[in-house]
Amino acid sequence: MTAPNTQPIFTVVPEIQFVTGSFTGTIWAASDITGATIGTSVHLVFTAGAQGSYVQRLRFRMIPQTSAVSTTATKVRVWLNNGSTIATAANSVMYDEIGLPLTTEALAAQTIGYDLPMNFALPAGWKIYLTVATASANGWAASCIAGDY
Repeated sequence: MTAPNTQPIFTVVPEIQFVTGSFTGTIWAASDITGATIGTSVHLVFTAGAQGSYVQRLRFRMIPQTSAVSTTATKVRVWLNNGSTIATAANSVMYDEIGLPLTTEALAAQTIGYDLPMNFALPAGWKIYLTVATASANGWAASCIAGDY
């Protein structure tokens, strides 16, 4: 048996990657993700660095507006991909999901952000994709807080 790592491992370079825009499409199973279009119904939010990355969390916020408008309540699914094509179902697995409520931009008050804790190491070249249940005309922004090894 290999001896356990007794030294802490810290990330070397902080990483913040993100996707913005109105999430669209309905993708629920790994077999469904294979026919999806990246940037339309599947959104790439993070790619691990050459030595792997530590993914701390995903953060979701309503895209800032200039008038009082609302998003649509929805659910976002988070997919881990081994770095290969999403056209092959075996390359991706659903990791988690988060519900995002109807949110209204109130110009005199803040809107709430929603965090999905991740807290795991992602192997080199692996990717995190997002899909959504219900499209929202006013959209959500997603960011990934991580660090590269």
